[in-house]
Amino acid sequence: MKLRGLLAAALTVSVGLVLLCNAPPPAEACGGPSYADLGALEPVASIVERLAVKSDDWGYTQREEFRFLYPFWHQNSSRFGPLWRYSYPDAVGTAKAATTNPLHAALKTGDAKAVVRAAQREIAAWLTEPPVTGAPHTKQAWRAAELELVLPHLSGLPAAAVRDFLSGKSPPGAPAPALAAQTRARRAQHAFVALRAMQHTEIPNGWGAAIRRQVSAATWKKLEQAVDAWLSRYPQHPLRDYVRLDKERIRYLSGDGAGAWSVVFDVYPRLRVRALAEMRYLLQRGVAPPAARLDALKDPALVAAFAGETTITPARFKRWWKLAEAHRQSRASLDLEERLLLWAARTARPGHLPAGFPRTVRRSAPLWGKLRAAALIAAERWPAARVQLSRLPRDPERALLAAHYFVARSRPDLAAAVPRLGENAQQYLLRVLVDSKGLSRLARGSKPLARAERFEAAVRLASGGSWLAAAARIRHDRPAQAQLWREASTLALSRNPDAKLRLARFFVKHREELFYGQDRALYRAVSGRYEPKRRPAESHAIEVALSRSTPRWLALEQYTRWLEQNPGSPIARSVLTEADDGYNRLTNWAGGNSLFWGTYAPHSALAARLRKIGRTVRATAP
Repeated sequence: MKLRGLLAAALTVSVGLVLLCNAPPPAEACGGPSYADLGALEPVASIVERLAVKSDDWGYTQREEFRFLYPFWHQNSSRFGPLWRYSYPDAVGTAKAATTNPLHAALKTGDAKAVVRAAQREIAAWLTEPPVTGAPHTKQAWRAAELELVLPHLSGLPAAAVRDFLSGKSPPGAPAPALAAQTRARRAQHAFVALRAMQHTEIPNGWGAAIRRQVSAATWKKLEQAVDAWLSRYPQHPLRDYVRLDKERIRYLSGDGAGAWSVVFDVYPRLRVRALAEMRYLLQRGVAPPAARLDALKDPALVAAFAGETTITPARFKRWWKLAEAHRQSRASLDLEERLLLWAARTARPGHLPAGFPRTVRRSAPLWGKLRAAALIAAERWPAARVQLSRLPRDPERALLAAHYFVARSRPDLAAAVPRLGENAQQYLLRVLVDSKGLSRLARGSKPLARAERFEAAVRLASGGSWLAAAARIRHDRPAQAQLWREASTLALSRNPDAKLRLARFFVKHREELFYGQDRALYRAVSGRYEPKRRPAESHAIEVALSRSTPRWLALEQYTRWLEQNPGSPIARSVLTEADDGYNRLTNWAGGNSLFWGTYAPHSALAARLRKIGRTVRATAP
């Protein structure tokens, strides 16, 4: 791939920056099985990674606040907007092309000073374009540079004479300096065209390593010397820094990454947009700036751009936090602090935060507060974490952190009551982690939460056989389910020999509407939490919760009891077939036998009883 192709690739590859992009949570395959969000139950490190990304229809991308160019766009959206929007296609808006109308209007007036000002504005506008979108306007930029060099020598001429000169005529008395400046400007442009032609000729197509094998050190030196010669010959040219960037590309292609960074850092103060485009390209290609260069940076926006997981160290955290505090009025200060806090949240351990970490709430910016809260939770600084959480707006990200905090503090009832917590996470907390006392406390909460508490409390009553008392609790909230529970009570209390069989079939028939329904996504997520060796207490709570609210499991209990009481019945074999079918459907439900029931049921006491009575039925029943 030649130089031009590499430059185009720099601005069309929409991947995360090597220094800044971190692996987001795995996205589901298109059409794959759904999986409920129990994020508040995950480790705080997982919640931190959620804060670092944003989701869209295609999965996850890096959050805008952590992208390389964000500190510059945040500071000056008009100046850096075209590069920002071009570099990140998912950002709002489209890049605007430079306009030449002001220069055309100035040319018509014949006012030399006005033309110079318009030419300077056109060059500045062109240099704020991304290299690829600016390429079609390169000739206009060189024309504007020529005008900037020539017009000062025409300032004493009448407007008509200026217009004649610019149209190609040589009016009587045209100053010789103007003619010389015009000739020199055109020679500079032709020399640059020759420079680019030499580069395209000497640098073959291919990727970096292949190019370096084919091009000798002498050739790289010759190409760079040619650029130096141009710069030496035209030191005052308006596009001198644009030409100087050719040295960066030559050094990058030759494998001299440090030398390439030296050029772009030198050009950056005078040509920020184009220098930033080249910096981003180097990062995308995996060429990191030398450590000494990073340590020498004093511009908070530039430091923020480079501050990421692989560049921040404990020493830099402390030094860069002081830099941000010294420029507190700058928007870049906030951007830098947020990136430092993201690193702190990722690296914090119980009892340990980096030196320089802010001890108090010092920003009202929501993301800043969320990242600080995450770091405090990871470090188990509980009082400070609670204070920080109390200062955050009640949005879903804050809900994740707050619910995680309360779970870690053994208060799942308070976690379930966190505003804007996802429905799946709330259901899991109520059904699995909140005990009876916690449910009673929740009964005094908001109306939706109180209704959810009443239903779960009723489910627990029903699982103990108190179907009528359970139905009474939900008669106003869920009258249809209350009626089903009354029917279940009648069957459970019946002394009819086939009552247990009828109850089993009742559970199967009404499996969708009897309790919580059959939510495959939530079931898969709950199965993911079931790890008896790693989380024994929580896993036991999952066993209890699913056993009392899964109709097929309740049916299996009734089938087993009936078979144990009627092993010689003429219908025992067919009932055993029903039970086996229900068992197989249960253990393979929602995606296979690797989920909860496929793991738990085969080793349960109930399964052992069913296998035992099954052998008896097969041996004795007609």
